[in-house]
Amino acid sequence: MKQRVLLNSAILVSFFVLPWWFSALLSIAALFLVKNFWEIIFWGFVLDIFYGIHGGTNDTFYFGTLFALVLYVASVPVRKRIYIS
Repeated sequence: MKQRVLLNSAILVSFFVLPWWFSALLSIAALFLVKNFWEIIFWGFVLDIFYGIHGGTNDTFYFGTLFALVLYVASVPVRKRIYIS
């Protein structure tokens, strides 16, 4: 539980202080460090809010959210095969 809270706090701070790619890498790392890190979908949405690409459907394209959703779904079978304590 502490690890989840610390990683979410670090990701939140990184959105305001560090470049976007560092926040994305930290979110992806947390995906494999924390069991069922569904918060990556939320962080993908936050990434879209801060750095979103405009011009898609309804003048907004949610690339970060879709990418986070795909990463989460793809990580489920990968996490079953690797063991990280």
